[in-house]
Amino acid sequence: MTSNPYTPVAHTARAEGPLLDLGLRQYMLGVYNLMAGGLGLTGVVAIIAVASGFYQSIAATPLIWVVFLAPLAAVLFLSFRIDRMSGGSPALVRSF
Repeated sequence: MTSNPYTPVAHTARAEGPLLDLGLRQYMLGVYNLMAGGLGLTGVVAIIAVASGFYQSIAATPLIWVVFLAPLAAVLFLSFRIDRMSGGSPALVRSF
């Protein structure tokens, strides 16, 4: 009997023992928790900025471009300067 590559075949997989690296799982959960916390903090700051009228006061001025482009400028500056930093500074920068 020949096998047809276009015929769907049910494959079953069976796990033999623990396949998860618990250290990696804990590390990734920590990363995801930090990312969720950062996203939540960003949302809270955005809500406060809109509710207080801060956003409306700078939206019609050229200052809005500074607010938009400041994170990009910070990332570019740090990425170009990280090889010239001394001591534990690169580790501190990467922690943010």
